[in-house]
Amino acid sequence: MPRIDAKQLNLEETVVKVDRVAKVVKGGKRFNFRALVVVGDRNGHVGMGLGKSAEVPDAIRKATEDARKRLISVPLSGTTIPYMVRTTFSASEVMLKPAAPGTGVIAGGAVRAVVEAAGIRDILTKSFGHSELNTVTATIEALRELIAPDVLAARRNRSLADVIGQKAATRYAEVSAQALAPTPEPERNERPRRDRGERGGSGGGDRRGGSGGGRGGDNRGGSRPSTAGPVARQQPGTTPPPAPVTLAAPPSEPTVAPVAPTPEQSEQ
Repeated sequence: MPRIDAKQLNLEETVVKVDRVAKVVKGGKRFNFRALVVVGDRNGHVGMGLGKSAEVPDAIRKATEDARKRLISVPLSGTTIPYMVRTTFSASEVMLKPAAPGTGVIAGGAVRAVVEAAGIRDILTKSFGHSELNTVTATIEALRELIAPDVLAARRNRSLADVIGQKAATRYAEVSAQALAPTPEPERNERPRRDRGERGGSGGGDRRGGSGGGRGGDNRGGSRPSTAGPVARQQPGTTPPPAPVTLAAPPSEPTVAPVAPTPEQSEQ
C-alpha cells in the first residue's frame, strides 16, 4: 500500500495514554515516558504512533511524527463502516459493527479515539483486553482489513447486492450518491443598509436622526432644548483664559443651645 502524504491532510492528534517506563541498566533504572497518540483527519484517514523520551512533550511530539508516517485509508459507508469486522492482536480483541444513522459512537476510550479520528460517527464496538496499546493496534488492524463494497464486488465478479445484501447495497448506493452530489449554498438574506441620518427620523441630523425622531437632533436628543449656554470656541494657537477662582466661605462657629437648670440648682 502506498504511503499517504500527511502534508496534504488536516490531521488532528489525540493523546490516548502516557506511561512511565523504566529501563534497567548497570547503574540502576533509567526512567522515561512513553506516549500513545492517534492522528486522523475525520474523513477516512487515521494512524497511530509511539514516542519515548525523558520529557512528556518530547514523547508526544515523537509519537505524533510516528503516527503521521503510518496513516491508513478507511473505506466509509456514509457515517459508518461497510460491514462487521473482528480482529485479534496479542491479548486484545476488537469487534466493529456498522450502525444506523443517529446511533453515535458506542465504544470505549481507546477504540473511541481511533474511530472518531477516522471520521466514523455511527458504530457499535466491543473490545476485550486491558492494554490500551494492544486495543488501539487491534482497532487499526480491523480498519485496515475493511475493503470498499464496490471494490470487493469487482474482485469477485459479482453484483453489490450479492456481496453485502440487497438492503445494504441500496443504502450504500444512496450514501454514495449523496456524497457525490454538490451541496447547495445557503441563501443569505441581505438587509438594506441605511444611512446614519435615517435611524432617528426622516428629517436628518448631524449624527443620528433628524429633528422629528426621538433620537435625532444635534447629538441624540432630538429637538429638546439645550440647558447649557453657548460654548466659546478656542482659536488655534491661543492660550485658553484661566478659569475663575471661587473662594469658599469661612466655616461658621457652632451654636450651643442653653441647658435648662435642674431643680436642685433652682432651689439654691
